[in-house]
Amino acid sequence: MRRAQRWMTRGSISLLALTAVGCREVSAPNSDRCAQPAPLLGRYDPAAPGFIVQYRDGIDAVSETSRLANKYDFTPTYVYTAALHGFAAPLTPDVVASLRCESSVASVEHDGVVHAN
Repeated sequence: MRRAQRWMTRGSISLLALTAVGCREVSAPNSDRCAQPAPLLGRYDPAAPGFIVQYRDGIDAVSETSRLANKYDFTPTYVYTAALHGFAAPLTPDVVASLRCESSVASVEHDGVVHAN
C-alpha cells in the first residue's frame, strides 16, 4: 500500500507540473519534428491564451488555414488576409510544435492584449 501511495503522489505531482507547464509554456519542438522550426514569439498571457500563426509570402491564408485545421484538428477563431496572412486560434502545445515545422508557417506568436492610451 505504501508503494502505491508513493507512486500516486509522485504521479499526481508530475501530472500537476505537466498541466501547469502545458497551459503556460510551449516548449520547442523536439528534434524528431524538424531541423529548423519557425520562431515562437511572445509570452503566454492568461488574458489571451491563443496563438497567431503567420504564413510565408505567397501562401493563400484561407486554403492553408483550412488544410492545417483539418490536419491538426483545431478551429481557427480568425483568418487574416490583409495586413498579414495567417490565423488566430487556441492551440495545444503539440499542435504549436507541429505547426512550427510546416513549410508554409513563418512564425507562431502567443496572442496578447493590447491597450490604447
